[in-house]
Amino acid sequence: MRVPFSITQKLLIFVLPLVCLPAAIVGYLSYNDSVERVTRLSREQQLMQAKSIAAQVDHIFQTCMMDVETISRLPVVEEYAYAVNNLPEKEKEPAGKKISKIFKEFIARSPYYTQIRIIDGNGVTSVGVSAFESEGCPIGEQKPYLSNTIPTNKKDVHVSEVIRYSRHPCYVLYFSKALLNFDKKYPIEVVIDLNYTKVADLVRTAGIGEAGYAFMVDNLGRNVAHPQFRPYEYNLSKYADPSLREFVVNMIAGETGWKSYNYLGKKAAAHTPIPSLGWSIAVSIPIEEFKKEATVLRTRMIEAITITLLIAIFVVIVLSYNLLKPVKRLVAATNQIAKGDLDQEIPVKSGDELGILTRSFNRMVRNLRDMQGELVRSEKLISMGRLSAGVAHEIRNPLNAMKGAIVYLLRRRPQDTLIQEYTQLLLEEVDRLNRFVTEFLHFARQSAPDTVPSNLNELLENTLFLFDEKLKEKSITVEKDFDHSLPLLQIDPHQMEQVFINLLVNALDAMSKGGNIKISSALENNTKEGISTAQATITMADSGVGISENDMDKIFDPFFSTKETGTGLGLPISLGIVENHGGSLTVRGGTDLGTTTVITLPVERQPVTRETK
Repeated sequence: MRVPFSITQKLLIFVLPLVCLPAAIVGYLSYNDSVERVTRLSREQQLMQAKSIAAQVDHIFQTCMMDVETISRLPVVEEYAYAVNNLPEKEKEPAGKKISKIFKEFIARSPYYTQIRIIDGNGVTSVGVSAFESEGCPIGEQKPYLSNTIPTNKKDVHVSEVIRYSRHPCYVLYFSKALLNFDKKYPIEVVIDLNYTKVADLVRTAGIGEAGYAFMVDNLGRNVAHPQFRPYEYNLSKYADPSLREFVVNMIAGETGWKSYNYLGKKAAAHTPIPSLGWSIAVSIPIEEFKKEATVLRTRMIEAITITLLIAIFVVIVLSYNLLKPVKRLVAATNQIAKGDLDQEIPVKSGDELGILTRSFNRMVRNLRDMQGELVRSEKLISMGRLSAGVAHEIRNPLNAMKGAIVYLLRRRPQDTLIQEYTQLLLEEVDRLNRFVTEFLHFARQSAPDTVPSNLNELLENTLFLFDEKLKEKSITVEKDFDHSLPLLQIDPHQMEQVFINLLVNALDAMSKGGNIKISSALENNTKEGISTAQATITMADSGVGISENDMDKIFDPFFSTKETGTGLGLPISLGIVENHGGSLTVRGGTDLGTTTVITLPVERQPVTRETK
């Protein structure tokens, strides 16, 4: 059994796979590509951030080393180094004050310095300046850890391990350099206390993602900065997972790269070295966050496909509705036409093919309605013609006998006033009936026009001349606008004159209180399918009482008249004459607009000639 499908179902069956399948394929490829791109971008971002932090930390260390070198080479410091073991205490004081002033300038310039000091060979501070304004640098205080960390046989800057500061809750690094005197001994050490806590904060506050963080190890693989652990709390011997130990080994080897390891879950990290101290920084992020990004992308892909599917269904339903709505109207209108109802016109709401189809349908309906009207009118005319011929013949013979009897009676009783009065009345009525029969016969016969070349404008002028006296009596003015380029037309001048007379009689009857009549003629040219078509148009507009909408459809029906003395044959006869000439006659206008009658008559057709170059 064949299952019937509606157009909407067919559109859904064919359109949805075409829309959703490419969307799913593109979504899947986009998902994989997005995962790879997110991973690549995360690697780049991690590496970029690691390099940025390493550059900042390395710059701080390099600056501190340069400041130690700069201070140790100052002439006043060299003089002080000489004076330490060779001059009395009072002679060292001026140099010490100059050095203190210089130390203050260095401390003011860097937010990472806590103290700058000169320590003698015994590890006792002889000159010093502190960054903390509330306290000075205690002169004469011995620092035994310096004597253990600062070598006596090295010219380069020495850096201590990370040490917890004794006077403040922070960690410090001691950058120092020993100065040789002329005896090749190290009488003094220049020491800068670097606030390592601030440096470690740069590392601890860095990180990407929700759970990512950065950490720093020294050249031995010991943890020196971590958001969860104190310095040196972890080293290579305490890394339980081999992947983490391998990762740290790569870090202390001075490599730059990206690798994954296991520590409280799988993580991925980018690492880069700090050249000044041989340390290394890593920026890590849990692999779960990569999966989370991938999950978000997959969810978005599914949502996008679902939304695309819903939009496609909605579009198909709306499209099919909009497409089928005019089609359904056409089907309904066609069914009504099949039942004989020709008053079916569909409003045109679009300019596409459906709009063109609707216009064609409306034009077809109008043509059918016009053809039906023509057929009905033709049938009426034929029937009336046949009836008219017989009725007129049967009426005219008795009328002639009656008229003869009345004339005979007048001759026999010329002195009888009563007979004279009534016979005169009878003669007028007989003449009126005779005229009616004559029009009746003229309408019934509708003889073919005897065409000759005629000047339409002259024919209009002659017709107006016949009504000149009546126009003046009723105070009616005539406006003429004739086109003198009109050629001679092949028409029957007598029949066309009868048409113009009928129209003028109707106009005069409609303007009992006077008014205005506008008569114009024009030549119109149209070109269609390579054929030049010309037609003459005669327009007659009066300012009379007009025709009501209810009577407009009946004006061409025989014997229909709104006048008490009218026969109702003027317009039907005029329409027949014009149509026999191959033209058309239309009447329009309301009760407040007067009546406008338009007659079109064909002019000889000529083929369009194309200019040749």
